[in-house]
Amino acid sequence: MMRSVAAEVGGPTDPAQVALAWCMAKGASVIPGARNIRQLESNIRPRKFKLSAAQVARLDEAAARVPKAVLPEANPFPKKDVFTGLAMYDS
Repeated sequence: MMRSVAAEVGGPTDPAQVALAWCMAKGASVIPGARNIRQLESNIRPRKFKLSAAQVARLDEAAARVPKAVLPEANPFPKKDVFTGLAMYDS
């Protein structure tokens, strides 16, 4: 799925670029790591293209088919910050 969307947007060869663009399209602030300049340049490329609503929906559908690694009811992490009471995540 990532590769087909990459072909549609015209050029990112790395599925990670599509993954970053997908996260940004959903309003997430992404902070990818980089070990070298090539990875850094690859990580900033998604800022130069936007996924369409249809592409985001197709990626959402594909993600929904992936089994969850940790079920929400068995998640060991707190849902709220113990000091502020703010939500840590929404799943």
